[in-house]
Amino acid sequence: MKKWTLLLLIIFILLTAQIHAQTPSHERDVTFPWLPRVTAYEAYIKYKEGKVIIFHAGGEHYNKRHILGAFNLDFKDDVKDKLLAKFPKEGIEIFTYCYWSGETGSASVADYMIKKGFKDVKIVKGKTAEGGGAEMEKFFEYYKGGKIVNPITGKVTIIKQ
Repeated sequence: MKKWTLLLLIIFILLTAQIHAQTPSHERDVTFPWLPRVTAYEAYIKYKEGKVIIFHAGGEHYNKRHILGAFNLDFKDDVKDKLLAKFPKEGIEIFTYCYWSGETGSASVADYMIKKGFKDVKIVKGKTAEGGGAEMEKFFEYYKGGKIVNPITGKVTIIKQ
């Protein structure tokens, strides 16, 4: 009886490991799974209607790459609470996104904002390890490497430093 139990346990572990290995990391490592999520397209529609505030959860990366119109919320920055005090806690949706950590950074910012009393906070879903930011670049104008890019028109504006 013990041999069969041990054999079944080993088979279960091997199957679980195989399934886990075949699932892309950005799909299995979901941080704060209870937080609501929106697609980049849904975020774009709400933004165009003026019904959302967008926060970038990338800290120092903001200066390298960000969605135009997004506010930078850096956890290392001691002024983050002063920044958040400028925004309404209810009556408007708030979306968070990040590039470099899948959904980890955006989920951490969303969770922090909810703990601070913000009512309607959602994460922009990402399909890659780059998170929602890369998905948003399909719709939103964005800054990257000294250029402003409009993905809809294809227009690229070079920013002189």
